Amino acid sequence: PDALQPFSTAREDLVLAGVPGVRCLRLTFVGELGFELHVPAAGAAAVYEALAADTRDAGYRAMDSLSADKGYRHWHADLSNAETPFEAGIGFTVAARLKSGDTNFLG
Repeated sequence: PDALQPFSTAREDLVLAGVPGVRCLRLTFVGELGFELHVPAAGAAAVYEALAADTRDAGYRAMDSLSADKGYRHWHADLSNAETPFEAGIGFTVAARLKSGDTNFLG
């Protein structure tokens, strides 16, 4: 899959299950190979039926338990604006210049 679509990339105007205009994002919230599909509303049922024929629905809550297993954090469940990135254990995501005390960050 990485050769076809590297991680953190998007492909647009795909045709899936005969439905044109599908956007596919290669990402993961659980640490495993993952994709997110954006499908035109008129073709959503056809795409769902095609995917459901060859897959098993694990349920939305599976995403939360799998991400916890990998140590990934979700904004809605594990993170909030009540703690800093360092308190939440994700200080590695903070730009080096901000770690050095540069206070000119507006974001």
